[in-house]
Amino acid sequence: MKVGNRIPVVGVHDEDARKLLEQSKTWKCFSQYTDVEALLCILKNKELKVNCIKNVDDIKEQSYLQPLIDNDEAIPYISCFDYSTDESIPLWNMYAGDKYGVKIQFELSHIGSPKSLSDALIDQSRYVKGCRPGFLPVEFGQSLHQDPTMEYPKVWVHISTKPVVYKNSLENVGYQLPANNLLNWSTLATIKSEHWKFQNEIRIIADFSHTDYTSDNDNVELIEIPYFEYLLLPIHFHNISKISITFSPWMGQETKHMVEKCVEELGIDCECDFSNSYFDGIIRKK
Repeated sequence: MKVGNRIPVVGVHDEDARKLLEQSKTWKCFSQYTDVEALLCILKNKELKVNCIKNVDDIKEQSYLQPLIDNDEAIPYISCFDYSTDESIPLWNMYAGDKYGVKIQFELSHIGSPKSLSDALIDQSRYVKGCRPGFLPVEFGQSLHQDPTMEYPKVWVHISTKPVVYKNSLENVGYQLPANNLLNWSTLATIKSEHWKFQNEIRIIADFSHTDYTSDNDNVELIEIPYFEYLLLPIHFHNISKISITFSPWMGQETKHMVEKCVEELGIDCECDFSNSYFDGIIRKK
């Protein structure tokens, strides 16, 4: 992937995205439907996995970023959360639909008032890891300052939180890529078709940026980096008031006890509770 083709711009080019972003600042609970292995990675390793945008459910969403893919440019990586406080049968089935599924919910603390989920979760003192099969992880910083000790000293990872806007078409596809050398941070990886509204989705988005970008310098030397299958973002729980773990409706009692014991032995530095699914015993897995 090539880093340096595009200048990240902050200006909001979509009114729906702007309004929803403002509304999202009042949300305090964010859930992810996943499995026990991912749960322990989050809690034990304090790392959040973000997947390549090319693996998203909504194929149409990828079309907004197709020029990046066609030109082998750096593309965003995402981790998806549900901002609804209610359990969702579709999300259980799609992402945690077996006996090892869990729902993990982060409740943000009011103390310190973090502006977003990424502000609350991401540990900016640690490196982001780029991962691909058969290779050691590659580390990247989270600031625009060059670090000569890094493998790619002029590449850093920009991390943000954006709610998904559900609309079947954009008035102007250029909202995502407003020019050949621009990348719109305000709508990057945040547009999905209306059919996906049931997901109530908000995302942590990670994208690669160039340290040499300035307001006076938009012509930088391209940097070639590997294509990573996923990134691992460092996290902490200092701004989390409670972590709630809900067991899959299909999880057995022994597995529940095992998960509780494993999590309790980690000694997590915030309140952590466990509960059975609201749908436990009332829906059948086919």
